Amino acid sequence: MTRDGAITENQTTGETERISKRTQDAELQKTPEQQAAQDAAQLQGAASPTSPLPHVPGAAPKADTGKTERVMEHIEAAHTRKASKKAVRKAQAEATAGTKSSRLQFTDEERAAPELEKYIKKSDKAADRLDKAKAAIPKEKKLVKERTFDETTGKGKTRLHFEEKDKPPGFKEKHNPLSRPTQEAGILVHNKIHSVEKDNSGVEGAHKSEEAAERGLKYGARKIKQDYRNHKLKPYREAAKAEKAAFKANVDFQYHKTLHDNPQLIIMHQGINTGSVFGHIFDFTGVPTGARVVIALLACIVLCTFFTSIAGFFTAKFKMHPFISTMANMLVIFGIVTYATKGVSFGAIEPVIPNMIIPKVNGFPTIIIWAVAAIAIVWFIWNKTTFGKNLYAVGGNPEAAAVSGISVFAVTLGAFVMAGILYGFGSWLECARMVGSGSAAYGQGWDMDAIAACVVGGVSFTGGIGKISGVVTGVCIFTALTYSLTILGIDTNLQFVFSGIIILVAVTLDCLKYVQKK
Repeated sequence: MTRDGAITENQTTGETERISKRTQDAELQKTPEQQAAQDAAQLQGAASPTSPLPHVPGAAPKADTGKTERVMEHIEAAHTRKASKKAVRKAQAEATAGTKSSRLQFTDEERAAPELEKYIKKSDKAADRLDKAKAAIPKEKKLVKERTFDETTGKGKTRLHFEEKDKPPGFKEKHNPLSRPTQEAGILVHNKIHSVEKDNSGVEGAHKSEEAAERGLKYGARKIKQDYRNHKLKPYREAAKAEKAAFKANVDFQYHKTLHDNPQLIIMHQGINTGSVFGHIFDFTGVPTGARVVIALLACIVLCTFFTSIAGFFTAKFKMHPFISTMANMLVIFGIVTYATKGVSFGAIEPVIPNMIIPKVNGFPTIIIWAVAAIAIVWFIWNKTTFGKNLYAVGGNPEAAAVSGISVFAVTLGAFVMAGILYGFGSWLECARMVGSGSAAYGQGWDMDAIAACVVGGVSFTGGIGKISGVVTGVCIFTALTYSLTILGIDTNLQFVFSGIIILVAVTLDCLKYVQKK
């Protein structure tokens, strides 16, 4: 065993052979005599099948193939690391480009749908405008530290490189160190001039002109700075505006895609809760269920009150018959809803909402409690308030009520507003009762049922006569008749015939009472 590794020696011939596989590192420590002997042996072409030690004269070392293999492995590992680094950089660049892009990726099916073609074009156009606006933003290069992990070697490396980023819109005001001394000197000069200008009118006029010129210069400098700042901020404003437009176009496409796949436009629906009003998208998906119920109630009341106020205005201002104004209003609303829903049905109510609004307690429908509460509130208004008394007066004889100092216009409009609030509340409860999907035609014919119930309950079609108790009785009679016809198995279409006959008879009896009074 030597410092060069393990060797074997033939005692007969005196030859030695190196059997160690360790890298030979003794060549740099050879003596001049050993090196000369080795060079002479190589020149003579003396070769031996064995691998002698370096200090043995006349012997050439055996070629070490293991070292070559290790060098090739090291080169291949270097190529592998370089390729993996390039792949990691490419993946990171693609990920960065994907996060910065606001362009939607459309499938072939979406592009083939004619209903979505317009919204796809709008989204692409908005994305192009956004890309153009972002490209106009000034750029700056920043030194970025990137930490990468090489799976081949199992080592992490930190790499520094320059990355191009958008320059922030902030501006730093350059502070002039001479501004404060200059300002103090100017104040001192002006004070000196003020002390002597009273004795000389020419000095006073020149001083005032000089002050006006200074104010003008300051104003001009301020406007120039403001315009310069606005000019520098213009690309950022354009980018923000384009980003907002792109977001709106993307949301509009997502909404219409959802409507195309599965039409759903109800605030209280389970799942996606989106809506579009005059181009503005409203998303209620993240709103809690209780809040959505309240929003739906407010929306029903506001919309119903708005339309009944329009009908009340025409009735009070132009003395139009209430039946005509409300019927015209009904047609307008029906047309708007049909146009908004494209005539298709929309999704049903979330199952938990009916149990929240009108739960059944031991089989008893609590919606009756809501009806009793509404009856009590309206009875109190009609019989215990000045507004209710004025309603009777205006309905019976508007001319006499006006002479008595009652505002016929305000009372009539107030009656329509109160009716709108009740309509909105009733429609909200009806949504909770709705089973399955709904459509724009939901509730058609209920207006005639309401008129028939009131006339049967003793409310005069000419106005001024009627009681809340009579209306409740008429509703109960008409509802009982409808259910009775259903239980008897009468066809639904024939039930409209019975309803028409009842309305005709009730209105005829009311008109006969009016004729007898005349």
